[in-house]
Parts: sequence; structure tokens; C-alpha cells
Amino acid sequence: MKAKQQNTPAAPNGPPRSGTGDNTWRNLCLGAGAAGQVLACAGAPVRQAPPPEDCPAGSLRTMTETLGDLFSRGSSWRGLGGPTILLTKGQIGWMSAPEGPISVEVTSNWGKLPENTVLTGKLYVSKDRVYGRFTQAWTPQGTSFFICAELWERSGTTEPGLETRQGPRGELQFFSLAAVRPVRRFE
Repeated sequence: MKAKQQNTPAAPNGPPRSGTGDNTWRNLCLGAGAAGQVLACAGAPVRQAPPPEDCPAGSLRTMTETLGDLFSRGSSWRGLGGPTILLTKGQIGWMSAPEGPISVEVTSNWGKLPENTVLTGKLYVSKDRVYGRFTQAWTPQGTSFFICAELWERSGTTEPGLETRQGPRGELQFFSLAAVRPVRRFE
């Protein structure tokens, strides 16, 4: 197996230094940079819900024909339209909400997708909700399928995403046990 290389961007050139030896500008910039790092660590950037977008090409046909109609009530958890997922491996509880790529395992069969299928997609963080859009499913055997599914509360709420709370360090958190619901378009 090849090790995955980490690409780290080169550090940008700083402002030109004056020959006066005055460190005021330097100290202000360092202080602002440190404050920015503290804020960045405190939680993900806060914004509105993600904009509507189309599902991956061919995903709807795959979800209705190849995978055994993931939209049917027989493929759902309590009629929600999808399986329960655990957003953290082996742990149920509150977790921080980083925006960006995510992969989760389904905890039961979903149509013809077996238990432990991995769903990949992206998390979006807003002021009071975390949204997840999943676009690919990977079976334990390594077969992949394009899908179109969203992250939902297990309680059967009427809107996608998970409610958030403020964590002990001011970061946004959400509960790690959730459901996935198939959609025909990301709204």
C-alpha cells in the first residue's frame, strides 16, 4: 500500500520588513493571527443552509433499481426513509461539528446495501443546524454506488440536518446518532 502524501501549502510571504527594527507591526500581526487561530479552533465557520443542488448523475436510477428502491418504506428506519448511522466510530454522544468531507457507516442493511456500508459526502454547518449530504456508498466488499441522501434527526423532524448546541469551549456540537434519508434533489 502506498502512504498518502500530505500536501501542505507553502507559507505566504509576510509583509515586507522595515529596516527600523520596530516590532509593533510584527506583534500586531502575530497577535491577530493567534486570535484567528483560537477562533478557528472554537468551531466551524457559521453560515446558512447549503444551497439546493442536483443529485449525482445516475444516482436516482441506482437508488430505485440497482439498490432495491431506497425510497420504499421497507428500506427505512421507522418510516424515515433510511438507516440509522453513527457519525463517530463506536461512540454515541455529542461531537464537534467540523465542516467538510465526512464518511459514516450505516448500522443496518439499507435496501441491497449491507450493514457497515460507508456513506461519503460533506457536512455543512449553519448557525443552528448541521447538514449532511451523502453522494456515494461503499459496500464492505469495495463496490461503490452514487447515491443522494441527507442527514436527518432520528426523531422524525420535518427538516433535514441535526440541531446543534454550544460545547464547553464554544464550539458547535451535534448528537452522533442520526438517520439518513434518500432524496431526489438536495433542497
